[in-house]
Amino acid sequence: MIIVNYGELSNKSMSNYFNFLVGKFFKIMPLKESGCKTLNVYLKSLQRELIGNAELLCFLKEEPQFISLLNILQYFISNEFTNNECSTDVKKAIRIINSINQKYFSGGDADAK
Repeated sequence: MIIVNYGELSNKSMSNYFNFLVGKFFKIMPLKESGCKTLNVYLKSLQRELIGNAELLCFLKEEPQFISLLNILQYFISNEFTNNECSTDVKKAIRIINSINQKYFSGGDADAK
Protein backbone atom coordinates (compact mmCIF):
# COMPACT_ATOMS: atom_id res chain seq x y z
CA MET A 1 0.00 0.00 0.00
CA ILE A 2 1.08 3.51 -0.78
CA ILE A 3 -0.05 6.25 1.60
CA VAL A 4 -1.24 9.47 -0.04
CA ASN A 5 -2.94 12.56 1.38
CA TYR A 6 -6.44 11.17 0.97
CA GLY A 7 -5.84 7.53 1.92
CA GLU A 8 -4.09 4.51 0.50
CA LEU A 9 -3.51 3.24 -3.01
CA SER A 10 -2.71 -0.40 -3.61
CA ASN A 11 0.40 -1.42 -5.51
CA LYS A 12 -1.93 -3.14 -7.99
CA SER A 13 -3.88 0.04 -8.69
CA MET A 14 -0.64 1.98 -9.20
CA SER A 15 0.74 -0.75 -11.45
CA ASN A 16 -2.47 -0.60 -13.50
CA TYR A 17 -2.13 3.17 -13.72
CA PHE A 18 1.48 2.97 -14.95
CA ASN A 19 0.38 0.43 -17.57
CA PHE A 20 -2.33 2.93 -18.59
CA LEU A 21 0.34 5.66 -18.75
CA VAL A 22 2.20 3.65 -21.39
CA GLY A 23 -0.79 4.13 -23.70
CA LYS A 24 -0.83 7.86 -23.06
CA PHE A 25 2.80 8.12 -24.16
CA PHE A 26 2.26 5.80 -27.11
CA LYS A 27 -0.55 8.09 -28.32
CA ILE A 28 2.03 10.85 -28.94
CA MET A 29 3.40 9.02 -32.01
CA PRO A 30 0.21 8.90 -34.11
CA LEU A 31 -0.64 12.45 -33.09
CA LYS A 32 2.76 13.63 -34.35
CA GLU A 33 2.63 11.52 -37.52
CA SER A 34 -0.80 12.86 -38.45
CA GLY A 35 0.26 16.49 -37.88
CA CYS A 36 -2.34 16.93 -35.14
CA LYS A 37 -2.75 20.63 -34.35
CA THR A 38 -3.50 19.91 -30.68
CA LEU A 39 -0.39 17.80 -30.03
CA ASN A 40 1.15 20.50 -27.83
CA VAL A 41 -2.06 20.74 -25.78
CA TYR A 42 -1.97 16.97 -25.27
CA LEU A 43 1.72 17.08 -24.27
CA LYS A 44 1.13 19.84 -21.72
CA SER A 45 -1.80 17.94 -20.24
CA LEU A 46 0.33 14.81 -19.91
CA GLN A 47 3.08 16.89 -18.33
CA ARG A 48 0.64 18.27 -15.74
CA GLU A 49 -0.48 14.73 -14.99
CA LEU A 50 3.10 13.61 -14.36
CA ILE A 51 3.77 16.60 -12.14
CA GLY A 52 0.63 15.66 -10.21
CA ASN A 53 2.03 12.13 -9.85
CA ALA A 54 5.18 13.53 -8.27
CA GLU A 55 3.04 15.52 -5.83
CA LEU A 56 0.91 12.48 -5.02
CA LEU A 57 3.82 10.03 -4.76
CA CYS A 58 6.58 12.12 -3.19
CA PHE A 59 9.28 9.49 -3.76
CA LEU A 60 8.96 10.09 -7.51
CA LYS A 61 10.48 13.55 -7.03
CA GLU A 62 13.76 11.81 -6.20
CA GLU A 63 13.52 9.15 -8.93
CA PRO A 64 15.94 9.95 -11.80
CA GLN A 65 13.93 7.89 -14.29
CA PHE A 66 10.79 9.86 -13.50
CA ILE A 67 12.67 13.12 -14.01
CA SER A 68 13.78 11.75 -17.39
CA LEU A 69 10.09 11.32 -18.36
CA LEU A 70 9.45 14.95 -17.52
CA ASN A 71 12.50 15.96 -19.54
CA ILE A 72 11.27 14.07 -22.61
CA LEU A 73 7.89 15.78 -22.41
CA GLN A 74 9.48 19.18 -21.87
CA TYR A 75 11.64 18.73 -24.97
CA PHE A 76 8.59 17.78 -27.03
CA ILE A 77 6.73 20.85 -25.75
CA SER A 78 9.57 23.31 -26.28
CA ASN A 79 11.12 22.11 -29.54
CA GLU A 80 10.35 20.97 -33.05
CA PHE A 81 11.04 17.26 -33.52
CA THR A 82 10.85 14.73 -36.32
CA ASN A 83 8.63 11.66 -36.45
CA ASN A 84 11.76 9.54 -36.03
CA GLU A 85 12.86 11.48 -32.93
CA CYS A 86 9.34 11.18 -31.59
CA SER A 87 9.29 7.42 -32.08
CA THR A 88 12.71 6.96 -30.48
CA ASP A 89 11.90 9.09 -27.44
CA VAL A 90 8.39 7.72 -26.93
CA LYS A 91 9.78 4.17 -26.94
CA LYS A 92 12.43 5.28 -24.44
CA ALA A 93 9.72 6.84 -22.24
CA ILE A 94 7.71 3.61 -22.34
CA ARG A 95 10.77 1.62 -21.22
CA ILE A 96 11.22 4.10 -18.36
CA ILE A 97 7.57 3.82 -17.33
CA ASN A 98 7.80 0.03 -17.30
CA SER A 99 11.01 0.21 -15.27
CA ILE A 100 9.43 2.53 -12.68
CA ASN A 101 6.37 0.29 -12.52
CA GLN A 102 8.54 -2.77 -11.93
CA LYS A 103 10.73 -1.03 -9.36
CA TYR A 104 7.96 0.41 -7.20
CA PHE A 105 4.68 -1.37 -7.89
CA SER A 106 5.10 -4.75 -9.60
CA GLY A 107 8.14 -6.34 -7.99
CA GLY A 108 10.26 -6.39 -4.90
CA ASP A 109 9.16 -4.81 -1.65
CA ALA A 110 7.03 -2.02 -3.08
CA ASP A 111 5.26 -1.50 0.28
CA ALA A 112 8.51 -0.09 1.66
CA LYS A 113 8.08 3.13 -0.32
